[in-house]
Amino acid sequence: LGGDEYRISAHGDMDFGGGISAGVTYTSATDAAGNDGDALIVDVAWAMDALSIGVEFAQIGEDGGAFTAAAGQFDGSALAGPNAFFDNDSSPMAIAVTYDLGGESAIGVRMQDNDDAAETESVDVAYNWGMWGVQYSMLDTAAGDTDTIIVGLQVGF
Repeated sequence: LGGDEYRISAHGDMDFGGGISAGVTYTSATDAAGNDGDALIVDVAWAMDALSIGVEFAQIGEDGGAFTAAAGQFDGSALAGPNAFFDNDSSPMAIAVTYDLGGESAIGVRMQDNDDAAETESVDVAYNWGMWGVQYSMLDTAAGDTDTIIVGLQVGF
């Protein structure tokens, strides 16, 4: 590809006790053409008895920058941009709440806002019982809305 390319990432986790933990990740990348990109990701989790809450937040830099999914080629646009999950200069976030109903049952809700040009937001509600699960997902974008019902069975061999 010519030129120097690099990707540097640092991650740290901390357990604060009382069911509270947090993690921070910073990543920075440059490709051979000199395209730079960076992202800061923060996640915080709290769990007490049957209830748990998790929050994830990212700040994607103006130029994005990471490896693309296509053959691992680096073009500065995989973390953000046309081949990516997130837009440049965006702040995607998610909040999840789960509750253990006892026995083998649990229920959970997750809300996600991608902070992208497509105005992508989603809400997922799931119920698990033993090896069975059912999930209702609502996806909202500028292009339209999609609702999906998923039923699953976990099978092991």
